[in-house]
Amino acid sequence: MPNMFNSFPRPIPDSGGKTIKNIQSGLATYTNKTSLDIPISPVDLTKAVVFAVKPFSGSTLTDEFGNIKGKLTSGTNLRLESSAATAVVQSIHWVVIEFNNVKSLQYGDYSWTTNTAAYATEKAVTVSPVDINKTLVFISEKTYDSGYYYLDYWVYGYMSDSTTLKLKRRDYSNCTITYYIIELK
Repeated sequence: MPNMFNSFPRPIPDSGGKTIKNIQSGLATYTNKTSLDIPISPVDLTKAVVFAVKPFSGSTLTDEFGNIKGKLTSGTNLRLESSAATAVVQSIHWVVIEFNNVKSLQYGDYSWTTNTAAYATEKAVTVSPVDINKTLVFISEKTYDSGYYYLDYWVYGYMSDSTTLKLKRRDYSNCTITYYIIELK
């Protein structure tokens, strides 16, 4: 299973005190749905990010819908989305982290529809300026293709400069990516 923390190019920056305010986590299980809303304890949307991952089980029946996108739809709701409803039980690990000492948080969705035979593909997303030495990037995604190549769908992101989020992946499928860019004080 890919490490959900692969988006970190460096250690979590020291923000002059307690960096993390609150962590909520859980395991969600659902069948025959493309999305699931999970109530969470209140968080400040300008200071919170989400991870959602489906562990690789080694079974093509459960892994062909392997990538899950997580997004905070409100300060008390986490939405998990997969690309297709399947009769196979989806077990999703999720984590919501609320930070202290946040200077800025940017988030958005990026649709990646290029489908070529290249192994590595990179996209650039322009964002508002940040200090990359005090910035973390969090990525989750859902794919629109199914198949046996779960790891081909994996996407990661990093700040290449103060205004450019680089997204990289093995280019196999179409997907939608949710990104969070959090700059600490």
